[in-house]
Amino acid sequence: MIARELSQSIATLNPLPRVPSKRVIVSNVGIRDDELPPEPGRRPFHRTFYTMTAHGGGLPGWSTQIGSFNREQVTNVVLKILHPQQLARGGNWTAQQLSESILADAVLSRTLAQELRAHAALRALRPAVLLVDTEGLDCRIVAAQDWCRPPLDELALLVWEHKHCKVAEYTRARAALGRCPQYSSAAGASTFADRANVFYLMGGARSRPHTRR
Repeated sequence: MIARELSQSIATLNPLPRVPSKRVIVSNVGIRDDELPPEPGRRPFHRTFYTMTAHGGGLPGWSTQIGSFNREQVTNVVLKILHPQQLARGGNWTAQQLSESILADAVLSRTLAQELRAHAALRALRPAVLLVDTEGLDCRIVAAQDWCRPPLDELALLVWEHKHCKVAEYTRARAALGRCPQYSSAAGASTFADRANVFYLMGGARSRPHTRR
């Protein structure tokens, strides 16, 4: 449902006016760790994703944009944040009604590299910039990827959010990138962090020919 809303929003609001809408890909997938076997009793490489379907009646406009593979996290947001907020605004949703509005759906899960290779429009290009912003799972996703192999070894700029990460998760993410020569200072890569994000600017990016993407 979140992917469908995002597709509709892009088509309606045109947030990237210089990019034709047919070039914008909204992919309804989860990013998973490495090549893991499917869990018993579940469809291969699918995981259950939970979203909030209730809207209106005092709920904020982003109520249907809440989602997680962890049902408990969605339930906590619904009961501890949305329920009291909508009551304060004159809404009449009960806690039970909001809980029953949580939808479970099976979502395909791929590694990040698999997702980039899955789309013909992306396979034809060398990825230039990658931004990872996943509200707390950023360091885990970065730590789980193989940055030494295509297409993740071809980036000119990598940005990932660290402000929600635990120290151990942040350390593992930096170590995963540190295993690949092109992400090291010896290869000319520059790395710095502000309070929210980590930035990797690849040393070879300045010497590569400019290509529009």
